Amino acid sequence: MKKKEKKGILILIVVAVIIIIALVVMRYVKNNNNEGQQPSGDATVQTDGERYTAVYSDGSKMNTSSKLQETKTYGDFTISDIQLTTKDGISTIIANVKNNGNQTTEETDITMTFVDEAGNTIATVPGFIQPMNQGATSQLNASITQDISNAYDFRIE
Repeated sequence: MKKKEKKGILILIVVAVIIIIALVVMRYVKNNNNEGQQPSGDATVQTDGERYTAVYSDGSKMNTSSKLQETKTYGDFTISDIQLTTKDGISTIIANVKNNGNQTTEETDITMTFVDEAGNTIATVPGFIQPMNQGATSQLNASITQDISNAYDFRIE
């Protein structure tokens, strides 16, 4: 083989390796971007007694009540970006919590009381807000082994 042919083959191998690496990276990024997202748009909104629930093809449910999703306050905390989902009979509440006070907070025990439109209690869910510096934001994450996906609202006590 001539020197030019060897160099050409080496260049082709290097280009092939770069393309393979790029494809692997693109696939990895695509898969990681899909983690933590709600199931795709194949939901149907229930109207048969579950007014505030979207049900997805995998059986998971998401609460759609705008009242439940409203930003709430508890002491110096602001609770926002509230999501209530249910999968396999386990309901999970996720929200962002911001410390609006002028000092670091201790761990704070809370009770979330979920209600229907008439204000009747559906369930109470214990939780806690972790210690936070002034102005810091963290995530509230609590679960209950009960389907409360059709709740209208909740209050924090």
